[in-house]
Amino acid sequence: MLDLLQIEGAHALAQGQAQAQQQMPMHVNHDNPSAPPPTVSMDSDPTTANAKFPPFRRASLHFLGVLVRAYTRRAYDSSSSGISGEFPVRRATATLGYVVTTDADAVVRVMAREVVEAVHTLERALVGL
Repeated sequence: MLDLLQIEGAHALAQGQAQAQQQMPMHVNHDNPSAPPPTVSMDSDPTTANAKFPPFRRASLHFLGVLVRAYTRRAYDSSSSGISGEFPVRRATATLGYVVTTDADAVVRVMAREVVEAVHTLERALVGL
């Protein structure tokens, strides 16, 4: 999931270019040529080939948040003798911090911030706080 967030990230600087592409008309209404052309959006074209589409990043953040919370529950579970496998806390914190500050989609930034908080909770659970 962290790799997906790094590869698929859409930077806020590129947001102006993305908005310009989204403003391009899909087709002209021949019945009413004076009508404003519809714009391409996530809702009007859900099967777009645009790799920088926010739903991909939102879905990966959702899954990563579920995974981090599962690791945290397991770390706090007294019957568990430890977590098998190690969660990359430092890499997750760095990657998510970058997403929080640079992503073009506001929902992605908020979701990334929430997952960062969950990673910090996991960190505290791993050290026994």
